[in-house]
Amino acid sequence: GLAILFNNNFNFKLHNTFRIEHALFLDLSIEDFRLTLINLYGPNDDNPKSYDTLFETIELIGNQNFIICGDFNLVLNPDLDCKNYKHINNPKARENFLKWMEVYDIRDVFRDLYPSLIRYTWRKRNPQKHASLDYFLTSTGLVQFLSKHKFENSYRSDHSGIVLQLKFKKFLKGNGIWKFNNSLLSD
Repeated sequence: GLAILFNNNFNFKLHNTFRIEHALFLDLSIEDFRLTLINLYGPNDDNPKSYDTLFETIELIGNQNFIICGDFNLVLNPDLDCKNYKHINNPKARENFLKWMEVYDIRDVFRDLYPSLIRYTWRKRNPQKHASLDYFLTSTGLVQFLSKHKFENSYRSDHSGIVLQLKFKKFLKGNGIWKFNNSLLSD
């Protein structure tokens, strides 16, 4: 199942919710900043069209600020994101997803912060395999608010938890005073 959880003290305004087969969308405002949170459980098949509905829904919502998080069941960078794989997992779906990332200028938060660090979020014991399948992906407009990305050990799971922290208060709004240059009127 999918869930997006908030602390009881977290102040936000919910505008709308959407649900598609593999994703849950919350359109909300935090600190007067509108964004869409998307929790995804990516299909584990190699259908290149698997993620089209996700991006069609993002387009339908129309919010340029969004965070997609979850288990994507594919690796974005095979050179850094998998170990002991004979073949790339879901290569056609991966290729299509990367095209969508380019169209929407989506950032992989972990890779932006740690371009060459190898860290896996999924593991299998026998035969031993590791991969990064879990991501926080953001629209470019949210990069300025990123504060922290970390991994959490998980209990009785083959996936590690991932945590993303954003700080909307670190950018203070000014007075909004605008002055017109009167000398532009004289010719």
